[in-house]
Amino acid sequence: MTTIQQPTFENRTTPWHGIGTVVLDTQSAQEAIERAGLDWEVEKREVCVDGEPLKHKVALCRSTDNEFYEIVSPSYNVLQNKTAFKIADEIIRIADEEVHYETAGSLFNGKKVFLTCEFGNEMKVVGDPFKTYLLLSNTHNGRSAVHMAITPVRVACWNTIQVALSRAQAHYAVPHYSTMEERVAYATAALRKTHEYMALFGEFGARAAEKHVSPAEVEALVEKLFPERPECGERHIKYRQSRIDIFERCLNAPDLTQFKGTAWGIINAISDYETHFAGRNRQRILSTILSQEGAMYKQALEFLTTL
Repeated sequence: MTTIQQPTFENRTTPWHGIGTVVLDTQSAQEAIERAGLDWEVEKREVCVDGEPLKHKVALCRSTDNEFYEIVSPSYNVLQNKTAFKIADEIIRIADEEVHYETAGSLFNGKKVFLTCEFGNEMKVVGDPFKTYLLLSNTHNGRSAVHMAITPVRVACWNTIQVALSRAQAHYAVPHYSTMEERVAYATAALRKTHEYMALFGEFGARAAEKHVSPAEVEALVEKLFPERPECGERHIKYRQSRIDIFERCLNAPDLTQFKGTAWGIINAISDYETHFAGRNRQRILSTILSQEGAMYKQALEFLTTL
Protein backbone atom coordinates (compact mmCIF):
# COMPACT_ATOMS: atom_id res chain seq x y z
CA MET A 1 0.00 0.00 0.00
CA THR A 2 1.39 3.41 -1.00
CA THR A 3 1.10 6.19 1.55
CA ILE A 4 0.46 9.61 0.02
CA GLN A 5 1.54 12.62 2.02
CA GLN A 6 -1.21 15.22 2.21
CA PRO A 7 -0.12 18.64 0.91
CA THR A 8 -0.25 21.41 3.50
CA PHE A 9 -2.19 24.24 1.89
CA GLU A 10 -1.91 26.60 4.85
CA ASN A 11 1.90 26.87 4.75
CA ARG A 12 2.63 27.62 1.12
CA THR A 13 5.19 30.41 0.75
CA THR A 14 6.75 32.50 -1.98
CA PRO A 15 9.02 30.03 -3.81
CA TRP A 16 12.22 32.04 -3.87
CA HIS A 17 12.19 32.72 -0.13
CA GLY A 18 13.54 29.21 0.34
CA ILE A 19 16.75 30.03 -1.51
CA GLY A 20 17.03 33.78 -1.11
CA THR A 21 17.63 36.24 1.70
CA VAL A 22 14.78 38.62 2.54
CA VAL A 23 16.06 42.18 2.07
CA LEU A 24 12.88 44.19 2.57
CA ASP A 25 14.45 47.06 4.52
CA THR A 26 17.36 47.75 2.16
CA GLN A 27 17.58 51.05 0.28
CA SER A 28 19.77 50.05 -2.67
CA ALA A 29 20.77 47.07 -4.76
CA GLN A 30 24.26 47.24 -3.26
CA GLU A 31 22.79 46.97 0.25
CA ALA A 32 20.67 44.00 -0.83
CA ILE A 33 23.71 42.31 -2.35
CA GLU A 34 25.71 42.82 0.85
CA ARG A 35 22.86 41.57 3.05
CA ALA A 36 22.57 38.41 0.96
CA GLY A 37 26.33 37.75 0.96
CA LEU A 38 26.67 38.40 -2.76
CA ASP A 39 29.20 41.23 -2.51
CA TRP A 40 31.96 39.30 -4.27
CA GLU A 41 33.37 39.77 -7.72
CA VAL A 42 34.19 37.46 -10.61
CA GLU A 43 37.76 37.55 -11.85
CA LYS A 44 39.47 36.28 -14.98
CA ARG A 45 42.28 33.85 -14.19
CA GLU A 46 44.92 32.17 -16.33
CA VAL A 47 44.22 28.68 -17.58
CA CYS A 48 47.31 26.50 -17.63
CA VAL A 49 48.04 23.17 -19.29
CA ASP A 50 51.20 21.37 -18.20
CA GLY A 51 52.27 24.55 -16.45
CA GLU A 52 51.87 26.73 -19.54
CA PRO A 53 49.09 29.37 -19.76
CA LEU A 54 46.67 29.12 -22.67
CA LYS A 55 46.75 32.24 -24.83
CA HIS A 56 43.13 32.26 -25.92
CA LYS A 57 41.31 31.09 -22.80
CA VAL A 58 40.77 32.38 -19.26
CA ALA A 59 38.74 31.06 -16.33
CA LEU A 60 35.94 32.92 -14.56
CA CYS A 61 36.37 32.48 -10.81
CA ARG A 62 34.77 33.96 -7.70
CA SER A 63 37.17 36.28 -5.91
CA THR A 64 36.42 35.12 -2.35
CA ASP A 65 37.02 31.39 -2.67
CA ASN A 66 38.24 30.72 -6.25
CA GLU A 67 34.99 28.96 -7.17
CA PHE A 68 35.29 28.12 -10.87
CA TYR A 69 32.44 29.14 -13.18
CA GLU A 70 33.43 28.94 -16.86
CA ILE A 71 36.18 29.06 -19.48
CA VAL A 72 35.86 32.11 -21.76
CA SER A 73 37.78 34.25 -24.23
CA PRO A 74 40.14 36.85 -22.72
CA SER A 75 38.00 39.54 -24.39
CA TYR A 76 34.97 38.54 -22.31
CA ASN A 77 33.79 41.47 -20.20
CA VAL A 78 32.72 40.44 -16.70
CA LEU A 79 29.56 42.18 -15.51
CA GLN A 80 29.76 42.37 -11.73
CA ASN A 81 26.64 41.92 -9.63
CA LYS A 82 26.79 45.42 -8.17
CA THR A 83 26.83 46.89 -11.69
CA ALA A 84 24.15 44.64 -13.12
CA PHE A 85 21.64 45.25 -10.36
CA LYS A 86 21.88 49.04 -10.55
CA ILE A 87 19.03 48.55 -13.01
CA ALA A 88 16.87 47.75 -9.98
CA ASP A 89 17.90 51.03 -8.35
CA GLU A 90 16.78 52.87 -11.48
CA ILE A 91 13.44 51.05 -11.55
CA ILE A 92 12.74 52.09 -7.96
CA ARG A 93 13.93 55.66 -8.63
CA ILE A 94 11.71 56.33 -11.64
CA ALA A 95 8.62 54.35 -10.60
CA ASP A 96 5.43 56.28 -9.86
CA GLU A 97 4.39 53.62 -7.39
CA GLU A 98 5.88 51.84 -4.40
CA VAL A 99 8.56 49.35 -5.43
CA HIS A 100 10.95 47.73 -3.00
CA TYR A 101 13.54 44.99 -2.81
CA GLU A 102 12.18 41.63 -1.70
CA THR A 103 14.87 38.94 -1.86
CA ALA A 104 18.38 38.36 -3.15
CA GLY A 105 20.18 35.08 -3.57
CA SER A 106 22.17 32.82 -5.84
CA LEU A 107 21.66 29.65 -7.86
CA PHE A 108 24.08 26.96 -8.97
CA ASN A 109 26.71 27.93 -6.40
CA GLY A 110 26.80 31.56 -7.53
CA LYS A 111 26.85 31.09 -11.28
CA LYS A 112 23.45 32.79 -11.38
CA VAL A 113 22.60 35.59 -8.93
CA PHE A 114 19.09 37.02 -8.56
CA LEU A 115 17.28 39.96 -7.05
CA THR A 116 13.50 40.36 -6.76
CA CYS A 117 11.58 43.62 -6.56
CA GLU A 118 7.98 43.77 -5.43
CA PHE A 119 5.53 46.30 -6.84
CA GLY A 120 3.49 47.57 -3.92
CA ASN A 121 0.19 48.02 -5.78
CA GLU A 122 -1.86 44.87 -5.40
CA MET A 123 -4.10 44.00 -8.35
CA LYS A 124 -7.08 41.68 -8.57
CA VAL A 125 -7.78 39.17 -11.31
CA VAL A 126 -11.46 38.17 -11.21
CA GLY A 127 -11.48 39.20 -7.56
CA ASP A 128 -8.35 37.18 -6.76
CA PRO A 129 -5.51 39.35 -5.32
CA PHE A 130 -2.09 39.25 -6.98
CA LYS A 131 1.22 40.96 -6.43
CA THR A 132 3.72 41.68 -9.18
CA TYR A 133 7.42 40.91 -8.96
CA LEU A 134 10.28 41.79 -11.24
CA LEU A 135 12.97 39.13 -11.10
CA LEU A 136 16.47 40.15 -12.21
CA SER A 137 19.29 37.70 -12.75
CA ASN A 138 22.97 38.21 -13.51
CA THR A 139 24.86 35.20 -14.83
CA HIS A 140 28.53 34.24 -14.85
CA ASN A 141 28.36 31.51 -17.46
CA GLY A 142 30.22 33.32 -20.23
CA ARG A 143 27.13 33.65 -22.40
CA SER A 144 24.56 36.04 -20.94
CA ALA A 145 24.27 39.01 -18.61
CA VAL A 146 21.17 40.51 -17.01
CA HIS A 147 17.79 38.85 -17.53
CA MET A 148 14.47 40.17 -16.28
CA ALA A 149 11.16 38.40 -15.84
CA ILE A 150 7.74 39.60 -14.73
CA THR A 151 6.01 37.12 -12.46
CA PRO A 152 2.51 37.49 -10.95
CA VAL A 153 2.23 35.91 -7.51
CA ARG A 154 -1.14 34.95 -6.11
CA VAL A 155 -1.52 36.32 -2.59
CA ALA A 156 -3.82 33.56 -1.31
CA CYS A 157 -1.17 30.86 -1.60
CA TRP A 158 1.88 32.66 -3.05
CA ASN A 159 2.03 30.52 -6.16
CA THR A 160 3.97 31.95 -9.10
CA ILE A 161 1.90 31.82 -12.27
CA GLN A 162 3.70 31.28 -15.56
CA VAL A 163 1.40 32.30 -18.39
CA ALA A 164 2.60 33.07 -21.91
CA LEU A 165 0.77 36.07 -23.36
CA SER A 166 1.20 36.69 -27.07
CA ARG A 167 0.81 40.47 -26.85
CA ALA A 168 3.06 41.12 -23.86
CA GLN A 169 6.63 40.29 -23.07
CA ALA A 170 7.28 38.76 -19.65
CA HIS A 171 10.98 38.03 -20.13
CA TYR A 172 13.74 40.04 -21.75
CA ALA A 173 17.49 40.58 -21.49
CA VAL A 174 19.83 43.54 -21.12
CA PRO A 175 22.89 43.36 -23.39
CA HIS A 176 26.13 42.51 -21.67
CA TYR A 177 27.69 45.88 -22.46
CA SER A 178 25.58 48.81 -21.32
CA THR A 179 26.18 52.37 -20.15
CA MET A 180 24.33 54.02 -17.26
CA GLU A 181 22.19 55.89 -19.80
CA GLU A 182 21.25 52.60 -21.43
CA ARG A 183 20.49 51.03 -18.06
CA VAL A 184 18.04 53.86 -17.30
CA ALA A 185 16.38 53.20 -20.65
CA TYR A 186 16.07 49.50 -19.86
CA ALA A 187 14.65 50.27 -16.43
CA THR A 188 12.03 52.51 -18.01
CA ALA A 189 11.18 49.78 -20.53
CA ALA A 190 10.92 47.26 -17.69
CA LEU A 191 8.33 49.38 -15.90
CA ARG A 192 6.30 49.88 -19.08
CA LYS A 193 6.37 46.18 -19.97
CA THR A 194 5.48 45.19 -16.42
CA HIS A 195 2.29 47.27 -16.54
CA GLU A 196 1.46 46.04 -20.06
CA TYR A 197 1.96 42.41 -19.05
CA MET A 198 -0.15 42.64 -15.90
CA ALA A 199 -2.99 44.40 -17.74
CA LEU A 200 -3.11 41.59 -20.31
CA PHE A 201 -2.67 39.03 -17.54
CA GLY A 202 -5.83 40.42 -15.91
CA GLU A 203 -7.72 40.12 -19.19
CA PHE A 204 -6.50 36.56 -19.64
CA GLY A 205 -7.56 35.63 -16.10
CA ALA A 206 -11.04 37.04 -16.63
CA ARG A 207 -11.51 35.00 -19.82
CA ALA A 208 -10.12 31.85 -18.20
CA ALA A 209 -12.46 32.25 -15.21
CA GLU A 210 -15.44 32.31 -17.58
CA LYS A 211 -14.34 29.17 -19.41
CA HIS A 212 -16.00 26.13 -17.84
CA VAL A 213 -14.19 22.79 -18.10
CA SER A 214 -16.17 19.58 -17.70
CA PRO A 215 -15.03 16.67 -15.47
CA ALA A 216 -14.37 14.62 -18.62
CA GLU A 217 -12.15 17.40 -20.01
CA VAL A 218 -10.28 17.63 -16.69
CA GLU A 219 -9.73 13.87 -16.80
CA ALA A 220 -8.38 14.16 -20.35
CA LEU A 221 -5.99 16.90 -19.22
CA VAL A 222 -4.77 14.78 -16.31
CA GLU A 223 -4.04 11.96 -18.74
CA LYS A 224 -2.07 14.41 -20.88
CA LEU A 225 -0.08 15.83 -17.96
CA PHE A 226 0.57 12.46 -16.34
CA PRO A 227 0.71 9.94 -19.22
CA GLU A 228 0.65 6.24 -18.52
CA ARG A 229 3.83 4.29 -19.16
CA PRO A 230 3.00 0.62 -18.41
CA GLU A 231 6.39 -0.45 -19.71
CA CYS A 232 8.02 1.30 -16.75
CA GLY A 233 6.55 -1.17 -14.29
CA GLU A 234 4.52 -1.11 -11.09
CA ARG A 235 6.75 1.39 -9.32
CA HIS A 236 6.03 4.01 -12.00
CA ILE A 237 2.30 3.26 -11.86
CA LYS A 238 2.25 3.94 -8.10
CA TYR A 239 4.34 7.07 -8.48
CA ARG A 240 2.09 8.36 -11.27
CA GLN A 241 -1.00 7.81 -9.15
CA SER A 242 0.59 9.64 -6.21
CA ARG A 243 1.31 12.63 -8.49
CA ILE A 244 -2.28 12.60 -9.80
CA ASP A 245 -3.64 12.46 -6.24
CA ILE A 246 -1.62 15.53 -5.26
CA PHE A 247 -2.63 17.42 -8.41
CA GLU A 248 -6.30 16.65 -7.74
CA ARG A 249 -5.91 18.04 -4.23
CA CYS A 250 -4.47 21.20 -5.79
CA LEU A 251 -7.55 21.37 -8.03
CA ASN A 252 -9.75 21.10 -4.93
CA ALA A 253 -7.73 23.48 -2.74
CA PRO A 254 -9.97 25.60 -0.45
CA ASP A 255 -8.62 28.89 -1.85
CA LEU A 256 -9.63 27.85 -5.40
CA THR A 257 -13.22 26.91 -4.55
CA GLN A 258 -14.65 29.92 -6.40
CA PHE A 259 -12.80 28.89 -9.58
CA LYS A 260 -13.54 25.18 -9.45
CA GLY A 261 -14.48 23.79 -12.85
CA THR A 262 -12.94 26.69 -14.78
CA ALA A 263 -9.80 27.09 -16.85
CA TRP A 264 -8.54 29.67 -14.34
CA GLY A 265 -8.88 27.17 -11.50
CA ILE A 266 -6.92 24.59 -13.51
CA ILE A 267 -4.14 27.07 -14.32
CA ASN A 268 -3.82 28.02 -10.65
CA ALA A 269 -3.80 24.35 -9.63
CA ILE A 270 -0.98 23.65 -12.08
CA SER A 271 0.93 26.62 -10.70
CA ASP A 272 0.36 25.37 -7.17
CA TYR A 273 1.50 21.86 -8.07
CA GLU A 274 4.59 23.04 -9.97
CA THR A 275 5.60 25.55 -7.31
CA HIS A 276 5.00 23.58 -4.14
CA PHE A 277 4.31 19.90 -4.65
CA ALA A 278 6.08 18.65 -7.76
CA GLY A 279 9.21 17.69 -5.84
CA ARG A 280 11.35 19.98 -7.96
CA ASN A 281 14.45 21.77 -6.78
CA ARG A 282 13.56 25.38 -6.00
CA GLN A 283 16.49 26.51 -8.13
CA ARG A 284 14.61 25.06 -11.09
CA ILE A 285 11.57 27.22 -10.29
CA LEU A 286 13.52 30.44 -10.73
CA SER A 287 15.25 29.09 -13.81
CA THR A 288 11.84 28.26 -15.26
CA ILE A 289 10.57 31.80 -14.62
CA LEU A 290 13.63 33.37 -16.23
CA SER A 291 13.63 31.08 -19.25
CA GLN A 292 9.82 31.10 -19.68
CA GLU A 293 9.88 27.34 -19.94
CA GLY A 294 7.35 25.12 -18.24
CA ALA A 295 6.26 21.83 -19.74
CA MET A 296 3.07 21.46 -17.71
CA TYR A 297 1.97 25.03 -18.37
CA LYS A 298 2.54 24.69 -22.09
CA GLN A 299 0.68 21.41 -22.29
CA ALA A 300 -2.23 22.73 -20.23
CA LEU A 301 -2.54 26.00 -22.14
CA GLU A 302 -2.44 24.18 -25.48
CA PHE A 303 -5.12 21.80 -24.23
CA LEU A 304 -7.37 24.52 -22.79
CA THR A 305 -7.18 26.70 -25.91
CA THR A 306 -8.52 23.81 -27.99
CA LEU A 307 -11.67 23.46 -25.88
